[in-house]
Amino acid sequence: MAGEVIGPVLQARGLNAHQGREHVLRGVDLSIHQGGGIVLTGPSGAGKSTLLRALAGLVVPSGGDILFKGQQIEGRPANEIAKLGIGFVPKERRVFARMTAYENLEIGRRLGSKPSRSEWSFERVFHLFPVLAAQKDRFAGDMSPGEQRLLILARTLLGNPEVVLLDEPAEGIAEEDLLELVRILDRIRGEGVALLLAERQLRVGRTVCDRACLLENGKITQQDVIVDADESESEDMGRNRKVAAATS
Repeated sequence: MAGEVIGPVLQARGLNAHQGREHVLRGVDLSIHQGGGIVLTGPSGAGKSTLLRALAGLVVPSGGDILFKGQQIEGRPANEIAKLGIGFVPKERRVFARMTAYENLEIGRRLGSKPSRSEWSFERVFHLFPVLAAQKDRFAGDMSPGEQRLLILARTLLGNPEVVLLDEPAEGIAEEDLLELVRILDRIRGEGVALLLAERQLRVGRTVCDRACLLENGKITQQDVIVDADESESEDMGRNRKVAAATS
C-alpha cells in the first residue's frame, strides 16, 4: 500500500494531562498501527475523552509524548494536528445546522490534509454513505441524531485522516443507524485508516476493533485482544468474555 507506515501511526508515551487541579491522565502508554482498531473502555470519569482530546490537540498534555508517524506533536494546535492526518469525531453532534449536508462536508474538505494515500473525494464518500448522498441538500439540523453522526464522520474523512478518533460514537443514535455506523467503520478500517474509539459500553468497538484497552483512574490497566462478541457482555472488561489476554 502506498504510504504504508512502519511502526505505530499514533503513539502516546507516558502521557499526563490535567483539568484544573485534577490529574486526569497518569502516564498513559498507547500505540495504534495503520489500519488498526482499538476501543478504549472504562467507567465514566476515567479519562477516555481527555485522552482522545489530548491526541487531537484539544487538551495540552502536562507531561509525556505524542508521536504521529514518529514525529512529536504534543502541544501543537488542533488545526495543525488535523492537517497532519488525525481526525476527531467528538461526542457532541457538532454540525452547522442551517447549512446543507453538502456544505458541511465541504468544510471538511477545505480543512483537510494532503493525503499520503488515495484521497477521500465526494464521490467516494457518497458511495460509502448512501444516506448522505440521498440527503446532501437537506439542512444538517433537520437530520436525525444518527444521520448527523454519520455526517460528522464523513466530514472528517474528507480531511483525509490516517487516524480517526471517535468519542462515544453510538451515544444517542437508533439501532438502525448503529448498524450503518458499524458497517462504515469496518469499511474505513479496510481502507487502512486506524480507528481509536472511546466507549463505556462496547456497542461499536466489539465489532469494529481488534483490541480493547481498559482505562481506570487515568491509567491503562489492561490491554486485550477482542476474540468474540456477545450481546449480553458486561461493560466491565474484567468480566467481559469476548476478550482474551494479549500475548504480545
